[in-house]
Amino acid sequence: MTAPASWRGWAGVRAVLLAVTVVVLLSTLVWGRHTASLQDLQRDLASGRVTHVLVTGGLPAGAVGSTVQDVQWRSGWSDHRTQVQYVDGRDASSGTTLTGDDGNPLPVVGEDAADLVRQWGTSVRVDRAVQDSGPFLTGEVLGIQVPGWVGVLVVLQWLGALFLLVNGPDPRRVSRWGWFWLFTVPFGVTAFLVSSGPLPGGRPVPPGPRRLGGGWAFLLSGLLTGVLGGSGSL
Repeated sequence: MTAPASWRGWAGVRAVLLAVTVVVLLSTLVWGRHTASLQDLQRDLASGRVTHVLVTGGLPAGAVGSTVQDVQWRSGWSDHRTQVQYVDGRDASSGTTLTGDDGNPLPVVGEDAADLVRQWGTSVRVDRAVQDSGPFLTGEVLGIQVPGWVGVLVVLQWLGALFLLVNGPDPRRVSRWGWFWLFTVPFGVTAFLVSSGPLPGGRPVPPGPRRLGGGWAFLLSGLLTGVLGGSGSL
């Protein structure tokens, strides 16, 4: 990767991309849904922190079979979501295990999820919905489900950072190829935007004589991804 001559406006581009990062983080906190389990729901209900649960999906009255149910609740400042496979006890032939949105097999329950919630928290309001009435959830940020428009912002942030990496001034501390590999690490893009160059009003600093190269960055990114996990580079 080679760099064209520096342009004073790159600092402004870096500031805009950092502003997008802040919007993504705040939106994830407000609208994001943490993947949880039935045990998490039962524990939150027992603690008294849950007042409302929304159950989506179910079997029609008198129907026999199995279906996927989506359970959503709020505990503290965070929204949570889990999925279960409800199998009607009269369906003796049902032996198929369904999978959730993440492709993993779902836990099987013999009662409707709404009835289970009422047993675990007698004072909790339980509402039913045919389909999810919330924002269209298609994106994921650091393992948290977010509305699709937040996922679009993440993609735009990543593309903008890549454009800055290729066309902007030579970054400090880490080479271009090094940052390319570090983009795959959670918060790798944010680290690049913060440390690779100045913000508006700052003074450019030339790259140091010793920087992290692409080979070492590739090994470091694999190690950090395994340790930190998560989804999305942000």
